[in-house]
Amino acid sequence: MKIQFQCGGIALWLCAMAHAHAGTPAQTCEVAVTEAIQKARGRNAQQVRFIAPENTKPAQTPDGAKVKGQGRYQGASGAMPFTYSCTVDPQTHETTGVVFRETGVVSRPVVEKPWQADLTHLSPEVCEAAAAAALKEQFPRVVNIMLEAKARQLKPAPGGHTYLWGQGKLERAVGMRPVAFTYRCELETGSGKFIGIQTDLVE
Repeated sequence: MKIQFQCGGIALWLCAMAHAHAGTPAQTCEVAVTEAIQKARGRNAQQVRFIAPENTKPAQTPDGAKVKGQGRYQGASGAMPFTYSCTVDPQTHETTGVVFRETGVVSRPVVEKPWQADLTHLSPEVCEAAAAAALKEQFPRVVNIMLEAKARQLKPAPGGHTYLWGQGKLERAVGMRPVAFTYRCELETGSGKFIGIQTDLVE
């Protein structure tokens, strides 16, 4: 059997004994292509995967079923896409003319930029005003809301946002004992836009 490897525009012809694999022509071709990729790339080719539906519709030719398709394998530097073709004898299930061609740049995993606290566009006063408004709505008779500036903390939030945590004390009505509360304010990290506020009493 002649096996042709075409990688980066360079064709390499290898001669080997034909292998017969039971199954559909597409499955037989996939096995042969997997062997060809692993032989050409060695241990650098892992998790060879094939993409339907093109590889499931072989064309009939005088030499057998012509199978074409595409897939990708996991290389040392990331996922590498490829196209492939081969011809499968419907009687013997032998493959000939196995060709694969790497078609793109290695797909490297996207590394998210780590969150960093940045006060350039963040306004603690916006969060404190929102916390006070939320408490007044929850306790209409509230008096003496006291916010502790030294207790503020910035923490990462989902979606690249920022949480500003804080705490304070309030009197829910005249004559009631003061109780502690915490608040969590969500802001857009880049613009400082206010997203939302959450308050909780600490009994």
